[in-house]
Amino acid sequence: MMFSAVCVLLASASLAPQKTAGQVVSAVFKHYYDAPSLAGHFRLTQSAQGHQVVIETNVAYDRPSKLNIAQVRADTGKRWRAVSDGRIFWYDRPANVYGKDRFSEPVAQIGRSETLADMYSGAARSLGDRSPILDMAIAAPEDLKSLRAHWNNLQLGGEVTLRGQKALVVKGDYFAIVGADPTGTFELYTTEDGDVLRYVQIAKYAIKVEGQAQATPIEVTSVWDADLKIGAINDPKVYAGGMSN
Repeated sequence: MMFSAVCVLLASASLAPQKTAGQVVSAVFKHYYDAPSLAGHFRLTQSAQGHQVVIETNVAYDRPSKLNIAQVRADTGKRWRAVSDGRIFWYDRPANVYGKDRFSEPVAQIGRSETLADMYSGAARSLGDRSPILDMAIAAPEDLKSLRAHWNNLQLGGEVTLRGQKALVVKGDYFAIVGADPTGTFELYTTEDGDVLRYVQIAKYAIKVEGQAQATPIEVTSVWDADLKIGAINDPKVYAGGMSN
């Protein structure tokens, strides 16, 4: 009798549908899209040809319009910040744009109010690390669609333990230019609940060096380690101080 019961359990387990890699990614995207608030930190460690750059990011938000993204580069101390207290949105001057060091604009626009997606889109070029982690955390539909378009051949890479947590691994090809040949690979590490723990991207880029006739392919490894908590109760002070970094 006991043997029969065990056989039934094993048969049931084998028939239980497993999530596909695409379903895991979709669950992650929805997890953050549905988040009313968030707080956390992630670190980018980027390596190429013996050189390394580390950028630390603190992020918090309360939908629909309170946001704080604060970044610092470890080796130079350079800082970036985009912040909204729900009334005014401040961000650093974007690259290749003339003007003062910090820009500001009202959240309440004519006939509408800026959302987190609007603010993130406006500040993206002024951040030191516009990353897949931020794309997923803010979860603006167009950003998620764009991120997914850079991935192909999604596969499940099994389950690992990362910082004491069980993580599902999704891996596949990475395209720097959508529609072109793949330039590298990616790995996404996520909990069963959809919390992203790590994102790894390994890609080759052609760099033209002065004096050389042809561009040199350089492999760049980017690792983002994340600790993001959905449903966080954020201190209003985190959204203050918009005119300074």
